[in-house]
Amino acid sequence: MSKKIDFKKAQFFVAWERASPSQKHHIRHFTPKIAFIGRSNVGKSSLLNDLVQKPLAAAAKKPGRTHQIVCYLVDEKLFLIDLPGYGYAKTSQESQEKWSLAIDSFLQGQLNLQICWLLDSRREELS
Repeated sequence: MSKKIDFKKAQFFVAWERASPSQKHHIRHFTPKIAFIGRSNVGKSSLLNDLVQKPLAAAAKKPGRTHQIVCYLVDEKLFLIDLPGYGYAKTSQESQEKWSLAIDSFLQGQLNLQICWLLDSRREELS
């Protein structure tokens, strides 16, 4: 029998790209935190919404809709991080390169970051 996670309060905290230095410092040193990574349209935002049991993250049917690193604070005890997907996104190469740089910046200096890598069983991810 599985236990239900009962989060009381989940809220948007900040988009990493727009975060102040103090907000970035807070996130880097806050534990625990879990980042969701995977291809575009694999269900990262939907999983996050299911975990907190409310429509917190923007989940779309079209791939590549998460354009920023979005940080959500849950019960003042946990950060859930929604990362832009890789692979297909209907946007410019320049925008995708900016996402890549932002993700690199986000990952640098993170303490105790857990990664939840979602894989689509219909695709060959690691070939």
